[in-house]
Amino acid sequence: TRLPAKKEPTTVDIPEKVVTAEEADSIMQSQGLALFGAEGIAQLASLGIYLHGAGVMRVGRRANTSIGRFLHLYMRNVAGQRIPPAATDKGSIDAYIVDAYRSAKTPDKAIEYAQTALKESPDSRELQILYAEALADKGRTDDGIKVLQKLTTGKDEDLDVFSTMASIYQRAKKFSDAQTVVDSAIKRFPDDERVYFIQGALYEKQNKVSDAEKAFRKSLELDENNPATLNYLGYMLADRSLKLDEALKLVQKAVDLDR
Repeated sequence: TRLPAKKEPTTVDIPEKVVTAEEADSIMQSQGLALFGAEGIAQLASLGIYLHGAGVMRVGRRANTSIGRFLHLYMRNVAGQRIPPAATDKGSIDAYIVDAYRSAKTPDKAIEYAQTALKESPDSRELQILYAEALADKGRTDDGIKVLQKLTTGKDEDLDVFSTMASIYQRAKKFSDAQTVVDSAIKRFPDDERVYFIQGALYEKQNKVSDAEKAFRKSLELDENNPATLNYLGYMLADRSLKLDEALKLVQKAVDLDR
């Protein structure tokens, strides 16, 4: 039994060089801002460059890296496929730039840019969430959590905050704190499949495979066609040589749904 490849070689045309999507992804992740700068990345997008496949841009409309999402934003806003961004869009554009700095593993620049951008867009939740993550990248876990705690509103949008808090604690190996956050999220959103995905991922990171499987299956009970959950569960099982026939079906279904 073979699973679909996680990465699919394809080509992308970057000025004067043709590379695979995987190579382009690596270049953009590690050197993109240094090579092109934020304005240069926007110019690439304005030329109509799409990076397809499993690298910077995945097949379909959704990007699977920060640079890919950044390019997607500019393809819509700069290349004329949408109305150019108004003042209310600036926070989102700045958020993509912060995310790009994080992906380039330059958290100091991400923090500095986010602090400056937040002076102009103080109400941008997306920007504040990325600022919190950048702080965590520098090992400032508690500072990042404090930023996120100020964003809770008692509304559905809080789930994004809970998810980020759990992720920050998880990256810091503070699994007990992460679980406390997830418990709160499940209590607040018991019928939302995403909380069980978050729970499953947290269990999987601790190698609690049986508990993770139960959480992922609970998520699928609420949304049987969620590609992310299908994919995660499928690969978790396959990587451990468990239920391989079912794992193949889960991943294949995720691929079919995500096309």
